[in-house]
Amino acid sequence: PPPPTGVSVASCTGDSVTLVWEEPTDTDSPVTSYELFASPTVENCPLNSCSAPSTQYSLTGLDRGRQYAIAVRADACDGTLEGSVTSTLGFTLDVVSASLIIENAVLVYDSENVLKSIDVTWSPLDVAADVIGSSPVECQAMDQYTYTLTLTSDTGTPTNKTAQCCSASFTISTDSVSSYSVQVSGAGVSSPVMAGISTTNDQLSVQVESTCTSTIANCSFLSGFTGSAYCRVDYGTSPDS
Repeated sequence: PPPPTGVSVASCTGDSVTLVWEEPTDTDSPVTSYELFASPTVENCPLNSCSAPSTQYSLTGLDRGRQYAIAVRADACDGTLEGSVTSTLGFTLDVVSASLIIENAVLVYDSENVLKSIDVTWSPLDVAADVIGSSPVECQAMDQYTYTLTLTSDTGTPTNKTAQCCSASFTISTDSVSSYSVQVSGAGVSSPVMAGISTTNDQLSVQVESTCTSTIANCSFLSGFTGSAYCRVDYGTSPDS
């Protein structure tokens, strides 16, 4: 049969693309499936060839920065492949945002001035499919990608956590640590280390009002990173707490 037409990238994520194409016309036998050829090999097309029952297919497990060549061939119900030709497409997945940035680190204390948790927020990475001979296709933001966070205490003990974009909370179970650092990684990119997050709260000064809601405290512990951090003191919601 004739080749499919209009092969293009419809959408993409951090490590996958969804390809679409149009069914060929002027074919003697109905098209029953399509065969894709991917070079280099991708995760769900392990032998460089895979079958698609309809006019779209998602390739997964792609590496950013690597150029891929795709060919699509239509298979007819009578099994005739001789003389059939393919439509081709080339693309590269590129990280659009060059850096991963931690936006905030919030130290949450209880009413006894004991550190309960460190809440971290960060900005997502963006990825685009750079299609050869065509305009780039911007992938969805990496807000559905799983990121890895590493919180390290001044004793050198790291705690790892995986989370969806773009916030996570570390529960603190000890008061013997004087400072922490945190880093976020995703899509092969790591943020600068946010260091010098001090748990020493000498400058903490909170005016508790009768409503006893969460109060932003004045405290300074930032050192050598891009972003911001601050303390929060939780006094509960009860007027008696």
